[in-house]
Amino acid sequence: MKRYYVISIVAIVVVFITAISVLSYLTLQLKKSVTVTLEVNTNAPSVKGVKWKESDIENTAQIIHNRLIKMGVFKAVVSANPPNRVIVKMPDLPNKQRILDALITQANLTFRYVPQLDPDGIWTTEDITDKNGDETGYEQIVGRNGMPVPKWKLQALVFNMPPILDGSQLLPYSSVDLSTGEPTIYFEFNDNGKRIMKMFTQSHIGKTLAIFMDDKLVCAPVITSAIPGAGIIHGSFTVGEAKTLADLLNAGTLPFPMRIQNISVKP
Repeated sequence: MKRYYVISIVAIVVVFITAISVLSYLTLQLKKSVTVTLEVNTNAPSVKGVKWKESDIENTAQIIHNRLIKMGVFKAVVSANPPNRVIVKMPDLPNKQRILDALITQANLTFRYVPQLDPDGIWTTEDITDKNGDETGYEQIVGRNGMPVPKWKLQALVFNMPPILDGSQLLPYSSVDLSTGEPTIYFEFNDNGKRIMKMFTQSHIGKTLAIFMDDKLVCAPVITSAIPGAGIIHGSFTVGEAKTLADLLNAGTLPFPMRIQNISVKP
Protein backbone atom coordinates (compact mmCIF):
# COMPACT_ATOMS: atom_id res chain seq x y z
CA MET A 1 0.00 0.00 0.00
CA LYS A 2 2.82 2.39 0.78
CA ARG A 3 4.23 1.95 -2.73
CA TYR A 4 0.90 2.94 -4.32
CA TYR A 5 0.66 5.86 -1.92
CA VAL A 6 4.14 7.09 -2.91
CA ILE A 7 3.33 6.65 -6.63
CA SER A 8 0.13 8.66 -6.16
CA ILE A 9 2.05 11.44 -4.44
CA VAL A 10 4.60 11.48 -7.27
CA ALA A 11 1.82 11.62 -9.87
CA ILE A 12 0.19 14.56 -8.11
CA VAL A 13 3.52 16.40 -7.95
CA VAL A 14 4.15 15.76 -11.69
CA VAL A 15 0.67 17.08 -12.57
CA PHE A 16 1.23 20.09 -10.31
CA ILE A 17 4.59 20.88 -11.91
CA THR A 18 3.12 20.44 -15.40
CA ALA A 19 0.28 22.84 -14.55
CA ILE A 20 2.78 25.39 -13.28
CA SER A 21 4.85 25.00 -16.47
CA VAL A 22 1.80 25.52 -18.70
CA LEU A 23 0.72 28.54 -16.65
CA SER A 24 4.24 29.98 -16.81
CA TYR A 25 4.31 29.48 -20.60
CA LEU A 26 0.95 31.20 -21.06
CA THR A 27 2.01 34.04 -18.78
CA LEU A 28 5.21 34.46 -20.80
CA GLN A 29 3.21 34.53 -24.03
CA LEU A 30 0.83 37.16 -22.69
CA LYS A 31 3.78 39.31 -21.62
CA LYS A 32 4.99 39.48 -25.22
CA SER A 33 4.03 42.63 -27.07
CA VAL A 34 3.62 43.36 -30.75
CA THR A 35 4.45 46.69 -32.36
CA VAL A 36 2.81 47.20 -35.74
CA THR A 37 3.58 50.09 -38.05
CA LEU A 38 0.64 50.75 -40.37
CA GLU A 39 0.95 52.95 -43.44
CA VAL A 40 -1.80 54.58 -45.49
CA ASN A 41 -2.37 52.72 -48.78
CA THR A 42 -3.24 55.52 -51.21
CA ASN A 43 -2.98 53.14 -54.19
CA ALA A 44 -5.94 50.98 -53.20
CA PRO A 45 -8.63 50.72 -55.95
CA SER A 46 -11.39 51.67 -53.50
CA VAL A 47 -9.87 55.13 -52.94
CA LYS A 48 -8.61 55.90 -56.42
CA GLY A 49 -8.78 59.61 -57.11
CA VAL A 50 -9.19 60.59 -53.44
CA LYS A 51 -6.44 62.81 -52.04
CA TRP A 52 -4.87 61.96 -48.70
CA LYS A 53 -4.67 64.81 -46.20
CA GLU A 54 -2.17 64.76 -43.33
CA SER A 55 -4.99 65.88 -41.02
CA ASP A 56 -6.69 62.50 -41.66
CA ILE A 57 -4.06 60.62 -39.65
CA GLU A 58 -5.49 61.51 -36.22
CA ASN A 59 -8.95 60.34 -37.27
CA THR A 60 -7.43 57.16 -38.71
CA ALA A 61 -5.64 56.40 -35.42
CA GLN A 62 -8.88 56.91 -33.48
CA ILE A 63 -10.84 54.55 -35.74
CA ILE A 64 -8.12 51.90 -35.39
CA HIS A 65 -8.24 52.30 -31.62
CA ASN A 66 -12.05 51.90 -31.73
CA ARG A 67 -11.70 48.73 -33.78
CA LEU A 68 -9.31 47.20 -31.26
CA ILE A 69 -11.70 47.97 -28.41
CA LYS A 70 -14.63 46.46 -30.34
CA MET A 71 -12.56 43.31 -30.89
CA GLY A 72 -11.74 43.02 -27.19
CA VAL A 73 -8.13 44.27 -27.34
CA PHE A 74 -8.20 46.71 -24.42
CA LYS A 75 -4.47 46.85 -23.61
CA ALA A 76 -3.39 48.53 -26.82
CA VAL A 77 -1.71 51.87 -27.42
CA VAL A 78 -2.42 53.56 -30.76
CA SER A 79 -0.57 56.66 -31.84
CA ALA A 80 -0.61 58.77 -35.00
CA ASN A 81 2.75 59.21 -36.70
CA PRO A 82 2.31 61.98 -39.33
CA PRO A 83 2.19 62.29 -42.19
CA ASN A 84 0.79 58.84 -43.03
CA ARG A 85 1.57 56.20 -40.38
CA VAL A 86 -0.08 54.77 -37.27
CA ILE A 87 1.84 52.83 -34.60
CA VAL A 88 -0.02 50.10 -32.69
CA LYS A 89 1.40 48.41 -29.58
CA MET A 90 -0.65 45.48 -28.28
CA PRO A 91 -0.30 42.09 -26.56
CA ASP A 92 0.79 39.14 -28.71
CA LEU A 93 -2.59 37.41 -28.85
CA PRO A 94 -3.44 34.01 -30.45
CA ASN A 95 -5.85 35.69 -32.90
CA LYS A 96 -3.29 38.32 -33.88
CA GLN A 97 -3.62 37.73 -37.64
CA ARG A 98 -7.41 38.23 -37.64
CA ILE A 99 -6.91 41.48 -35.72
CA LEU A 100 -4.23 42.71 -38.14
CA ASP A 101 -6.45 41.87 -41.13
CA ALA A 102 -9.23 43.96 -39.58
CA LEU A 103 -6.92 46.94 -38.99
CA ILE A 104 -5.76 47.28 -42.60
CA THR A 105 -9.20 47.06 -44.20
CA GLN A 106 -11.00 50.29 -45.04
CA ALA A 107 -14.37 48.71 -44.17
CA ASN A 108 -16.47 51.02 -46.31
CA LEU A 109 -19.87 49.41 -46.79
CA THR A 110 -21.49 50.83 -49.93
CA PHE A 111 -24.94 50.30 -51.40
CA ARG A 112 -24.90 50.59 -55.18
CA TYR A 113 -27.31 50.27 -58.05
CA VAL A 114 -25.66 48.09 -60.70
CA PRO A 115 -28.15 47.74 -63.58
CA GLN A 116 -26.07 44.95 -65.12
CA LEU A 117 -27.05 42.81 -62.09
CA ASP A 118 -30.80 43.30 -62.53
CA PRO A 119 -32.79 40.10 -63.25
CA ASP A 120 -32.69 40.93 -66.98
CA GLY A 121 -29.10 42.21 -66.84
CA ILE A 122 -25.93 40.87 -68.44
CA TRP A 123 -24.11 39.97 -65.21
CA THR A 124 -24.76 37.38 -62.52
CA THR A 125 -23.02 36.47 -59.26
CA GLU A 126 -21.51 33.34 -57.77
CA ASP A 127 -20.05 32.50 -54.38
CA ILE A 128 -16.33 32.88 -53.78
CA THR A 129 -14.68 29.93 -52.04
CA ASP A 130 -11.29 29.65 -50.35
CA LYS A 131 -8.56 27.10 -51.14
CA ASN A 132 -10.40 24.49 -49.05
CA GLY A 133 -13.61 24.95 -51.00
CA ASP A 134 -15.39 26.77 -48.16
CA GLU A 135 -17.53 29.80 -48.96
CA THR A 136 -16.00 33.11 -47.86
CA GLY A 137 -19.21 35.11 -47.49
CA TYR A 138 -18.43 37.16 -50.58
CA GLU A 139 -19.51 36.86 -54.21
CA GLN A 140 -17.89 37.60 -57.54
CA ILE A 141 -19.56 39.20 -60.53
CA VAL A 142 -19.65 37.04 -63.65
CA GLY A 143 -20.29 38.04 -67.26
CA ARG A 144 -22.27 36.23 -69.93
CA ASN A 145 -19.16 34.28 -70.90
CA GLY A 146 -19.10 32.68 -67.44
CA MET A 147 -15.87 34.45 -66.51
CA PRO A 148 -15.39 36.99 -63.70
CA VAL A 149 -15.86 40.56 -64.90
CA PRO A 150 -12.39 42.20 -65.14
CA LYS A 151 -11.40 44.61 -62.37
CA TRP A 152 -10.91 47.48 -64.82
CA LYS A 153 -14.47 47.09 -66.06
CA LEU A 154 -15.86 46.96 -62.51
CA GLN A 155 -13.86 50.09 -61.70
CA ALA A 156 -15.23 51.94 -64.72
CA LEU A 157 -18.86 50.82 -64.52
CA VAL A 158 -19.35 50.32 -60.77
CA PHE A 159 -16.81 51.89 -58.43
CA ASN A 160 -16.37 55.11 -60.40
CA MET A 161 -20.08 55.75 -59.94
CA PRO A 162 -21.26 57.39 -56.68
CA PRO A 163 -22.95 54.92 -54.28
CA ILE A 164 -26.52 55.36 -53.11
CA LEU A 165 -25.34 55.13 -49.50
CA ASP A 166 -22.13 54.34 -47.70
CA GLY A 167 -20.87 53.39 -44.25
CA SER A 168 -20.71 56.99 -43.05
CA GLN A 169 -24.53 56.94 -42.85
CA LEU A 170 -24.72 53.82 -40.68
CA LEU A 171 -25.54 53.97 -36.99
CA PRO A 172 -22.92 52.22 -34.78
CA TYR A 173 -25.35 49.51 -33.67
CA SER A 174 -24.61 46.66 -36.08
CA SER A 175 -24.99 43.25 -34.46
CA VAL A 176 -24.78 39.55 -35.27
CA ASP A 177 -27.66 37.09 -34.83
CA LEU A 178 -26.67 33.41 -34.63
CA SER A 179 -30.16 32.00 -34.11
CA THR A 180 -30.98 31.71 -37.83
CA GLY A 181 -28.53 28.88 -38.57
CA GLU A 182 -26.05 31.15 -40.33
CA PRO A 183 -24.61 34.41 -38.98
CA THR A 184 -26.84 37.36 -39.89
CA ILE A 185 -25.61 40.94 -39.57
CA TYR A 186 -28.15 43.63 -38.71
CA PHE A 187 -27.51 47.28 -39.58
CA GLU A 188 -29.39 50.59 -39.45
CA PHE A 189 -28.93 53.96 -41.15
CA ASN A 190 -29.15 57.41 -39.63
CA ASP A 191 -32.17 59.61 -40.42
CA ASN A 192 -30.75 60.96 -43.69
CA GLY A 193 -29.69 57.48 -44.76
CA LYS A 194 -33.15 56.10 -44.00
CA ARG A 195 -34.76 58.77 -46.16
CA ILE A 196 -32.42 58.06 -49.09
CA MET A 197 -32.86 54.29 -48.82
CA LYS A 198 -36.65 54.49 -48.67
CA MET A 199 -36.85 56.82 -51.69
CA PHE A 200 -34.49 54.70 -53.77
CA THR A 201 -36.09 51.34 -53.00
CA GLN A 202 -39.62 52.70 -53.56
CA SER A 203 -38.65 53.68 -57.10
CA HIS A 204 -36.63 50.54 -57.88
CA ILE A 205 -38.95 47.62 -57.07
CA GLY A 206 -37.77 44.57 -59.03
CA LYS A 207 -34.27 45.98 -59.45
CA THR A 208 -31.08 44.88 -57.69
CA LEU A 209 -29.33 46.56 -54.78
CA ALA A 210 -25.68 45.52 -54.57
CA ILE A 211 -23.92 45.70 -51.19
CA PHE A 212 -20.11 45.93 -51.24
CA MET A 213 -17.50 45.86 -48.51
CA ASP A 214 -14.80 48.00 -50.10
CA ASP A 215 -14.48 46.41 -53.55
CA LYS A 216 -15.86 42.98 -52.56
CA LEU A 217 -19.50 42.08 -53.25
CA VAL A 218 -21.34 40.85 -50.15
CA CYS A 219 -24.70 40.25 -51.81
CA ALA A 220 -26.99 41.62 -54.52
CA PRO A 221 -30.64 41.05 -53.54
CA VAL A 222 -33.63 42.03 -55.67
CA ILE A 223 -35.72 44.83 -54.12
CA THR A 224 -39.22 43.51 -53.40
CA SER A 225 -40.54 46.42 -51.32
CA ALA A 226 -39.50 49.78 -49.90
CA ILE A 227 -36.75 49.47 -47.28
CA PRO A 228 -37.31 51.92 -44.38
CA GLY A 229 -33.66 52.22 -43.40
CA ALA A 230 -32.60 49.07 -41.58
CA GLY A 231 -31.56 45.76 -43.03
CA ILE A 232 -29.69 42.51 -42.75
CA ILE A 233 -26.74 40.92 -44.49
CA HIS A 234 -26.83 37.17 -45.09
CA GLY A 235 -23.67 35.48 -46.21
CA SER A 236 -21.73 32.27 -45.76
CA PHE A 237 -19.59 33.89 -43.08
CA THR A 238 -18.12 32.06 -40.14
CA VAL A 239 -19.20 33.35 -36.73
CA GLY A 240 -15.81 35.05 -36.31
CA GLU A 241 -15.99 36.71 -39.74
CA ALA A 242 -19.51 38.00 -39.09
CA LYS A 243 -18.56 39.43 -35.69
CA THR A 244 -15.47 41.09 -37.17
CA LEU A 245 -17.58 42.63 -39.95
CA ALA A 246 -20.09 43.99 -37.42
CA ASP A 247 -17.23 45.36 -35.29
CA LEU A 248 -15.74 47.11 -38.31
CA LEU A 249 -19.07 48.70 -39.21
CA ASN A 250 -19.53 49.95 -35.65
CA ALA A 251 -15.99 51.31 -35.33
CA GLY A 252 -16.22 53.42 -38.48
CA THR A 253 -14.74 53.60 -41.97
CA LEU A 254 -11.10 54.50 -42.49
CA PRO A 255 -10.46 57.44 -44.86
CA PHE A 256 -8.01 55.10 -46.62
CA PRO A 257 -7.16 51.42 -46.19
CA MET A 258 -3.86 50.68 -44.47
CA ARG A 259 -0.97 48.33 -45.19
CA ILE A 260 1.46 46.76 -42.74
CA GLN A 261 4.87 48.39 -43.03
CA ASN A 262 6.56 46.53 -40.16
CA ILE A 263 5.84 44.08 -37.31
CA SER A 264 8.09 43.38 -34.34
CA VAL A 265 7.49 41.05 -31.36
CA LYS A 266 9.27 41.66 -28.07
CA PRO A 267 9.20 39.69 -24.77
